[in-house]
Amino acid sequence: MQSLKEEAEDISPSALKIAKVTQTISTTTPQELARALMRQEGDASIARARLQAMRKLLGEVERYLTSD
Repeated sequence: MQSLKEEAEDISPSALKIAKVTQTISTTTPQELARALMRQEGDASIARARLQAMRKLLGEVERYLTSD
């Protein structure tokens, strides 16, 4: 079994960034996020695809958290 320090070292920087975003959920409006996605992606179809991928990832995260 890994120690907490070893587990923390196994976490990618991108996963840590996504986890940090969860702390700002209550201060971000859906419209603001939509505008940010459009600015980033430049296309509504790509922005929606990113959201679908995020939704899938979050579903898998939730299953992982409840499987303990």
